[in-house]
Amino acid sequence: MPFELQPPPSPLGQASAPTKHQCSPSSPCTILLSEIGKCYHAFPKGSFRACFAPPAVPRSVLHHFDAHPFRWSWTTKAGPNAGKSFAVPTVPTSCPKDSPKAVHWIVSIFHAFKSQLAPQALDPETGRVLPSYVKLYQNNMLMHLHAQRARPRAGNSPPSHHLELPPSLWSLPPLTPLALSRSSVRRLRPCGRSSRPSVS
Repeated sequence: MPFELQPPPSPLGQASAPTKHQCSPSSPCTILLSEIGKCYHAFPKGSFRACFAPPAVPRSVLHHFDAHPFRWSWTTKAGPNAGKSFAVPTVPTSCPKDSPKAVHWIVSIFHAFKSQLAPQALDPETGRVLPSYVKLYQNNMLMHLHAQRARPRAGNSPPSHHLELPPSLWSLPPLTPLALSRSSVRRLRPCGRSSRPSVS
């Protein structure tokens, strides 16, 4: 069972907070389709031969992810919702050669992940990653993509106080102190400072 049962109500008649989920140290957690990308799950101990952490996602990949969310269609075969299809979020682990570059970049992360796995996470006959580990990877990678989308962009950071040259001086050779005129000194003054730079 992926999550523990809620503890019984307290003696005062009020239900206490549910116990926080603890990932099993010996086997991958069972993740339901409705729970993919909603809660981080730790890999079992000994899953990796070396430390693996997903890298920062380029902005172009995030733009592609926003415009084309990674999903696959799951159709129920029985029950009250038989025949209905549901979109399940996912992260691709393979793709055709003509796929967009953003998809190729995401798939390359999976290959980097696979190269660091210990034998216990691989099928001994085929060498493929066991499905339970693939689902765990996809779940955590989805959370990583959402976290990267939510991080502040560089353009939204507050302006830093550093010396900014006007565009008219970008192509000029560096001036010696003796060649500085009053107008040049005024233009070279850092933003937000009223003190006059010393010229010696």
